[in-house]
Amino acid sequence: MTTHSRRELHPSMAYGFGSMVLASLLLLVLATTIRAADHGLLVAMHDTGRVERYDPTTGAHQTTLITGLAAPNVVAEGPDGKLYVSTGAPGGPGAVLRFDARTGRKLDTFISVPPGKPGHLARATGLAWHDGDLLVASQGDGKVHRYDGKTGDGRPTSPPPRPAASRKSPFRAAGCT
Repeated sequence: MTTHSRRELHPSMAYGFGSMVLASLLLLVLATTIRAADHGLLVAMHDTGRVERYDPTTGAHQTTLITGLAAPNVVAEGPDGKLYVSTGAPGGPGAVLRFDARTGRKLDTFISVPPGKPGHLARATGLAWHDGDLLVASQGDGKVHRYDGKTGDGRPTSPPPRPAASRKSPFRAAGCT
């Protein structure tokens, strides 16, 4: 086995870290950016608390659509044409806010569940629509919560299936008995 010093990286290893960083940055941009129908390219700016609109062809900044958000993470267009913004800083609670897609006017707090209650969001991050329901990733507790896509009411979620361990492999998935 060949070992390499810090100064001398094998060429096949040189792309590993950089590729991971690039992939992570790309996922971050994809997770916080959407091209909403007829609304341009929308970007949630976590540190400034804004949602910015850009021209999807030229990349030119068009306008600041929403301001005054507490740690926005993801912006998504719902099936109703409204914008949904997940919020929350690391270690804090999260919520999902609903906005008019054309004006940026806040319509309501769509989801906000107190700590200790089922469906509480510990820093709401990812948003996805499925069968009329809104799925929200709760980063602080590693859960995905399901809510009624029209009312925001919590729905029961099933735990993810447990992977079956292969009898041929000496390895088992974490948590499997």
